[in-house]
Amino acid sequence: MKFNGNIIIADPCYVVKDDALWSQICEAINKADPDEYRGKGNSDILKNVLGVDGLIASTIYGDWGCTVYKEEDDTVLGEFCADAGLVCVMYEEDVLRLNPRFKENYGGWCHTLIENFDGEVTITNLGGNSIWYSDVRVIGEGSVNFYSKQTAG
Repeated sequence: MKFNGNIIIADPCYVVKDDALWSQICEAINKADPDEYRGKGNSDILKNVLGVDGLIASTIYGDWGCTVYKEEDDTVLGEFCADAGLVCVMYEEDVLRLNPRFKENYGGWCHTLIENFDGEVTITNLGGNSIWYSDVRVIGEGSVNFYSKQTAG
């Protein structure tokens, strides 16, 4: 999906604090055909439920963390965790509109902010369909080339 602006990578459970909206997201993820969006993430769910542009994907299971690296030199750009077994990429302004206290309540350990990103982002599961072989990656190609790698959990 094409992004042009500040983006946040996080588990959407930290972003969406409205229980009814959260239920709708979970229901949409459960109904979605994973083969339809495998290798890129699903851009329809966040648009249809929250009215925002972004990507969301299941991580198969929760309670793990990722580190985001700049591709050219493996500089650490940040970290994020997936407690609810989901990951999303959204514009910072949308995250703050949905949860104005997001940055106050959730430190750098649970989200990565990439400023002024202009390019394509995909979410893929390199490992497969079980918790033993899951390795979800968020990959950005553009003004900053980055990738995530599971580093905790």
